[in-house]
Amino acid sequence: MKKKITAMIILFSLLLTAIPLQAFAAGNDEDDLILETSGNTLIVKLELPNAKKEELSSVQLSLNLDAGAFSDFIFDESVTGKAKVYEIYYNQERKQVNLYIAGTKALFNGRSLTIGSVQVEANGSAASSTQVEGKAVKVVRGAVTEDLELSNMTEISLQNDGSSNPGTYNPGVYNPGQPVPGGQKPEEPKDPEIPDEDQQEPEAPDENQEGETAVIAPRLLKIQNAAAGVTVKWSKSSNAAGYYVYRKTTGGRWKRIAAVSGKTKVSYTDQAVKSKNGKTYLYTVKAYNGKKTSTYDKSGIKICRLTAPVLSKPASKSTAKMVVKWKQNKKATGYQIQYARSADFKNQKAAKTIKSASKTSQTITKLKQKKTYYVRIRCYKKAGAAKYYSAWSTAKKVKIK
Repeated sequence: MKKKITAMIILFSLLLTAIPLQAFAAGNDEDDLILETSGNTLIVKLELPNAKKEELSSVQLSLNLDAGAFSDFIFDESVTGKAKVYEIYYNQERKQVNLYIAGTKALFNGRSLTIGSVQVEANGSAASSTQVEGKAVKVVRGAVTEDLELSNMTEISLQNDGSSNPGTYNPGVYNPGQPVPGGQKPEEPKDPEIPDEDQQEPEAPDENQEGETAVIAPRLLKIQNAAAGVTVKWSKSSNAAGYYVYRKTTGGRWKRIAAVSGKTKVSYTDQAVKSKNGKTYLYTVKAYNGKKTSTYDKSGIKICRLTAPVLSKPASKSTAKMVVKWKQNKKATGYQIQYARSADFKNQKAAKTIKSASKTSQTITKLKQKKTYYVRIRCYKKAGAAKYYSAWSTAKKVKIK
């Protein structure tokens, strides 16, 4: 018997060593643009978990500043050692850097690539810090160009050592003998689509230009769970052409998830998190007009994404009573049930709170016989002093015996 047990232990140990460590890790398979800071130096990285097997050969992206100016961008050796073409373009004031990297072989050996670094300098600006935003990330996989819809934003301190020398163009390192895959240089990143001229307000100057009007910042009003995802609402900015919506996880970095055109459109539903039941997010919004943007609420508003419970058709099994049943939401703390005589829930009874997270049925009493009632349910989650609610479920109706 001891020999059999010893043999089983040895066999199990061999099986464990044969299983890759990755099999036990719940890795993040989402693409990500990473902006790291060290003093006034910005380090730009791409996290693309599947890039190795997808033979990623080209990358392009844009970096933008609210204030100050970029110095010369320095490509990392992981780029210069592989790419045959790598170019840098600055705008007139060096507040924007467009990067183009291309090669005939895969740029990635693993899941991440350090693209390079750049210093941010005050360059006469009165601001002590500035926002750096990375966006317009595109890659070439084989012969296909793909817009990754990635963006990220970080804050960096400004230092002025007098070495900044703005220019209109800096080619960086360029080898014209090696074509970009597909035979053409990737198209230059474009700003988000702006509404037609008759829908725009006059362009608002940059908030950092002395004596000129800044783009007015919107005020976050409400974040709530909806059937389609999380809905963000904010106040109207009188001189905005549109709004940028940002999302992050607790302890994470802000990522722009939408550009909403038009100053009067003041809500957005984030459908990308529709299925992320139980996960916590923060949202914030800034206004834009042309290339100029407002300040924004750096703290944002937090919400726990909760999907509405699935409600079964209520049953009237005895006089003046009905039994309500639903499918448990394992991420919830409890539930609320509403019932009313009308489908629009006007003059509805006060929501009945079910404090048990595991409970999936409730009997409602003292109802009117021979009358039809409409019922709906939502769940909630308590986190400290905060309480988050899901959207209401689809209403069901029942005629009472």
